[in-house]
Amino acid sequence: MSERAKSPPDPLNEKQRSEDRFTPAQVIAAIESSGGITLAAAQKLRCHQRTVESYIRRYPDVREAQKWARAALLDMAIAGIIKAVRDGSLDACKFVAKTLGRDEGWSERVQLSTPEPLRVRVEQATIDWEKLPTETLIAIQKAAEEQGTWPAEGRPQP
Repeated sequence: MSERAKSPPDPLNEKQRSEDRFTPAQVIAAIESSGGITLAAAQKLRCHQRTVESYIRRYPDVREAQKWARAALLDMAIAGIIKAVRDGSLDACKFVAKTLGRDEGWSERVQLSTPEPLRVRVEQATIDWEKLPTETLIAIQKAAEEQGTWPAEGRPQP
């Protein structure tokens, strides 16, 4: 019987032993079959996610396998989106238009850059006054009073 088998577990070395339970090849196989997702790989190996992450940090081959597995997963996701667009899925079409077509104006958010600060007038807005810091309330009140738009009734008090 080996010396290690006779001695009780050493709590200080428990982490090291758990990380050495698997060969890099076993971790790579789990990573590849999990699409590079560390939690899924850990579940396949029946270990903690940090164990898989430790192998990724310590072994370049494992790190490279995760990189390629995630790239393959992304390729599959893109292929699925392409198929959905070809099948006429409105959601897939909107997604592609908003991501790939954002430079042509297909976006829910517009980003402007102007040489001077841009003044915007908001006609109506819903504000959760309780969530605003006191300094913000005071600044809003001051700006609204200067413009004569601060409501006479129903206004929050800073």
